[in-house]
Amino acid sequence: MAVAIAIWIFAFLAVRYYAKKQQYEVKSDYLRVPTNNAMVVLGLLIPILVALASYFYVKEPEATYSSLLAAIVVFFIVLIVAIWETHSILQAATNTDSVTIKIPADRSLLVGLAVIYSYLVLGLLYFSVFFLFELSPVKATNRNSELPQASFKLVKRRPYINQSRDEILQSWGAPTNADPDKKKLDYQSDQSSLRLVFDDEGKLQEIIEMRSSQ
Repeated sequence: MAVAIAIWIFAFLAVRYYAKKQQYEVKSDYLRVPTNNAMVVLGLLIPILVALASYFYVKEPEATYSSLLAAIVVFFIVLIVAIWETHSILQAATNTDSVTIKIPADRSLLVGLAVIYSYLVLGLLYFSVFFLFELSPVKATNRNSELPQASFKLVKRRPYINQSRDEILQSWGAPTNADPDKKKLDYQSDQSSLRLVFDDEGKLQEIIEMRSSQ
């Protein structure tokens, strides 16, 4: 915000230096139209930026949002100055639709216009900095790549009584051990061993599971 304060001081000094006449007669539209346009645009832009900041914070709470928040604050200041400027212009306007600006009493009107224009540019710069430098998709990609990669073990469907031997072989694959008469199939893993006992028709009749001791 030091930049915003510096711009305000610079606008005051510039008006003080260049506005050397004691009195200016200008049409009120020259002052009223820019402030009205600024209020309309910022009335739409500020809620969008606030919603955007909330959305990004929910998605990436660890990211940097200083430039986006600075842009929102600057636009809020512009909106406040534009409202004050409109009120001051209406008070200074005459029946001939003109505004008489007396220096130094009405110098703040000129400073307000300078602040509105310069702060609009500053807010756009902050907004651009956020999207170009702070909102980096590479950071999110790198963070996701650093997450531990979990290993998943596919769980086979447990055999059931009267299931055919061919179905079990198709589902479980080749057994660790099989007897020649095709009545037993043994499956072993690091944690347990499974023995399947079949009848003469090749139907599963008994399931024997044994856990290996650690």
